[in-house]
Amino acid sequence: MKARGLSILVLLAIGPSLSGQVMTAKRIFELASLPDDRSVVPEPLQIFIQAAGYTTSMIIATPDGQKRQHSFRVQEKLVRGKYIVTRGRPPGARSELIMVTWYDEDTTTYRKAVCMNIPNPTEVYHSIGIRLRDTHTISWTGLGNLAGSWLSIERQTPEKVFFQEVYLTNGRVTSTVLGESVPTKRPAKRKK
Repeated sequence: MKARGLSILVLLAIGPSLSGQVMTAKRIFELASLPDDRSVVPEPLQIFIQAAGYTTSMIIATPDGQKRQHSFRVQEKLVRGKYIVTRGRPPGARSELIMVTWYDEDTTTYRKAVCMNIPNPTEVYHSIGIRLRDTHTISWTGLGNLAGSWLSIERQTPEKVFFQEVYLTNGRVTSTVLGESVPTKRPAKRKK
């Protein structure tokens, strides 16, 4: 019963927030092709580290006690003064992943949309984030056909990003992720 209650809570949290902008794979690819432009960084996005590249390390654990450790590099840019576009290929992924993060003014929530950079991607995974008051911590919730549902906490510091994720299918935990992303490249300074 607890597992079913958690699934219902996830759906209730996501449902009303879906009235904001929905990102399609085509739109994600369009944004990924645009240049980095940090001439204006909106206040809601200033909680994120300003970096052009990261090394991401994570430990993935499953309920049977197995653990896998992965590290990979990602690139990041800000486009149109609104969208953070992150690209990287985790070990074992079929192709590069592209993630777009933005702040939705209409729903006052953060949004993420992720898809694989392959022809005819099968699905875009959407997450909705709520900032914990005036901190640099965001709680994320998401739902997808292939990945089930997920909950995560992301905390930004000037030096790195920490994240913890829990993935569920049919109300049961399928994996947990503990990770961090450390900036390896800062954005180029704008010429005056």
